Amino acid sequence: PADDSAPSEDELLAWYEVNKSAFMTDEKVSFEYVELRGSDLEVDSVIDDASLHARYEEQQARFVEPEERLVSHILIAVANDADPAAVADASARADALALKARAEGVDFAALASESSDDIGSKSAGGDLGWMQKGGAFPAFDEALFALAAGEVSAPVRGDDGFHIITVREIKAGSEKPFAEVRDELLVEARQTERERRFSEASGRLMDSVIRDPNSLSAAAAELGLTVSRAGPMTRAGGEGLAGNPAIIRAAFSPDLVAGAASDPIELGAEHIAVIRVTEHIAAEPRPFVDVRADADGAVRLQRAQEAGEAKAAALLERARKGETFEQLASDAGGNVSTAEKVSRNAGSPAPSIVAQAFTLPHPAEDAPSLGMAELGGGRFALVRVLAVTDGAVADLPQAQLDMLRQQIASARGEVETRAFISALRKQFPVQVAEDRM
Repeated sequence: PADDSAPSEDELLAWYEVNKSAFMTDEKVSFEYVELRGSDLEVDSVIDDASLHARYEEQQARFVEPEERLVSHILIAVANDADPAAVADASARADALALKARAEGVDFAALASESSDDIGSKSAGGDLGWMQKGGAFPAFDEALFALAAGEVSAPVRGDDGFHIITVREIKAGSEKPFAEVRDELLVEARQTERERRFSEASGRLMDSVIRDPNSLSAAAAELGLTVSRAGPMTRAGGEGLAGNPAIIRAAFSPDLVAGAASDPIELGAEHIAVIRVTEHIAAEPRPFVDVRADADGAVRLQRAQEAGEAKAAALLERARKGETFEQLASDAGGNVSTAEKVSRNAGSPAPSIVAQAFTLPHPAEDAPSLGMAELGGGRFALVRVLAVTDGAVADLPQAQLDMLRQQIASARGEVETRAFISALRKQFPVQVAEDRM
């Protein structure tokens, strides 16, 4: 039976010395920090109407709505590398169609549907939609924007043939006045100035920290910022900024624990922080008095484990000498259970019993298949395999068979690859450049 007496102080202390690494306090740091936010920087004092007008003039193209033209065309197709006779024939056809299109009362759309070689626009009467300058090749553009509404161009040569162009409607271009876009320009100017000032302030902050790495006070004073403090905190972090993963990683990094200030830590758009660890509390074993109850429970459990294992081992030896499980259970105050057709992945009986059963040899008349399984809490079970039914590959589902084939093929390929590499290494000298890995 297990020893139920209270463990001695020496036993508890001995257990504590062996296991105290499992009872460590949390490593902690405290730190000071300075935050710099672009949104806190004053920028309106340098933005006036004169600077906004200058910005408007510089970016005037943004505020111009270009002229648009509603365009139709007729294409007489001829390849760019066609022989002169084919080009001349296409040109003559185009001239004739252009002349016809200019005639009074002629429906350009009907003419395009009848005569154009452009499959994409032919069914729509040659419609190309609204176009701006630069929307086509230069010669097409030039001819298009030389036309008045309703006019028809002379044929224009392109890579795909001759184009006859007409303008159905014109939308004049327009320019937004300064007053209409002033607010938009002001928002942009503020953002540009804020980015400039934030970049400048970030540089000044780091320069000041480099000059005096032992404190953030001078850097904060130079930029009109506040030094804040956080901690002590564990690696789980704390509240607010102390809960930011980037801050936590930096605070526990070796350089900062050694006293260095951090590089700027990005917390968001135009938002950085610089931190410096002011106190580092290393992890250490909790004092014995704090874990005495744990030690007492562990020593008692260890005694029960050892006693249970010794008892089970003695019973196993008796079983090997021929005593039945029923006799042993009666003597030990246990019970005998039988489980049939148990697979490797069975959930019952206990997993340790199943695992032990599948490590035992097949039973024979003169060699019973016996073993011992640990159940936890100082409890053990004797295991006897009564019969084994061998598995049959043919009984497996097709999907499982396919998976096994794939695994075997993969394993075989890996073995062959390793053998090939090994043979190459034996045949050719190999030099490993460790500095490049």
